[in-house]
Amino acid sequence: MTISDRDLRRGRWPEHMFSPPAPDKGRGDTSADYILRWTLVGSALAGLPNLTGWNVLPMTFVLNGGIALSMMVGFFGPRTPSIARATWLLFAGGYLTVKLTALALGSHPAGPDDLLQAYKAYIFLVPLVWFIGRKCFTPAGLARTVRQILAVTALKYLIVFAATAGTHRPGVWTENNFELMLVIGLTYLAWPHLGRNRGWWMTLLCLIVLIGESRSGVIELALVFVVIFWRPRDPRFLLYVAGGGIVVWLSNYVFSQRSNGSPSDRWQFWQIFRAESAAWNLNDWLVGRPPLTPLSLESCDRLAPWGGLRAMNATDICYSVGLHMFSLRVLMDQGVLGALFLLLFIWLALRASGAGMRDRVALLGIGLANSMSVSAFNSEYLLIPLLVAAGLRYRAHPSPTAPPVPVERVSG
Repeated sequence: MTISDRDLRRGRWPEHMFSPPAPDKGRGDTSADYILRWTLVGSALAGLPNLTGWNVLPMTFVLNGGIALSMMVGFFGPRTPSIARATWLLFAGGYLTVKLTALALGSHPAGPDDLLQAYKAYIFLVPLVWFIGRKCFTPAGLARTVRQILAVTALKYLIVFAATAGTHRPGVWTENNFELMLVIGLTYLAWPHLGRNRGWWMTLLCLIVLIGESRSGVIELALVFVVIFWRPRDPRFLLYVAGGGIVVWLSNYVFSQRSNGSPSDRWQFWQIFRAESAAWNLNDWLVGRPPLTPLSLESCDRLAPWGGLRAMNATDICYSVGLHMFSLRVLMDQGVLGALFLLLFIWLALRASGAGMRDRVALLGIGLANSMSVSAFNSEYLLIPLLVAAGLRYRAHPSPTAPPVPVERVSG
């Protein structure tokens, strides 16, 4: 039986095919593979000694530096298929131009930090365009990177858990509400290539999320489980359902641990959003308020306890970033149409790169789940899995439920 290139790109493998294709027999890890590994694993190791704090390195600079370096070395890599990247760039740049022009014509006293926080997710579309279909990340190289990330992350989380008797939420790079997006997203992409022990690697990921006590992380993990294992025709489906039951128990445990009987801060952010949007008209809901419209003085006062976490350029002015939840912020600054533009752009960009339907659902689902808590698409910790997905060699992407094929390291 033959399989078309189109099916290969979309990850469509017949359920009865028990032998996935042979692993990629290229020249071994690419420069992009090494940069990803050095950036993430190296910085994670640097964060091990700090038990009660986050990484000592300036992680925003480190992560963006790694992304920029990956883009630079790509110019010296192999030629990639012809893709209308200029058209993609035109759409991303056009959206930013319209919004920034509207901001320039307005009178809101927004500072550069506020501007970056409001449009970071849309600025990130530019590097995403560059990686579309580049095939600069190899499945085997990604699997090696993920194994090391999981090992270092689990080590740090276990050390912190033991040293603080479970009273402190650990973080390898930053707050685990953010970093777990990266760990879960990359583990999902590497899952088909993790070898015969991939079940144990997934178990280790579950342990990391359990210790991290991140509610958004639990939802993201549950979503990935559903995407990977929801295959009713697979003979091992009941085993997967049992694993899903463990994830449900994990969810109940984490949510009960984080609940103290009082309304969560996210509920308070939602109440502030309701007050701010009470007088909106249809245009406000569709395209958002004028760029970086300050919140009311009453809302700023209610956000005072979270002042250290939001961008402000004056003591009496604050912006939507104070709400922290990307789902609320994107509606205030970009509107429903702006949010749909972002999601549709990422969906189509990943499809053009060869990502299958399940891959796109998983990665966008992780972002949407995280957007109900923190920054989601505004964060480098989600951008990196998206870039890897856009630049991955999907020709060697076996079925997630087929018996794993041992991946040998190819020297060269």
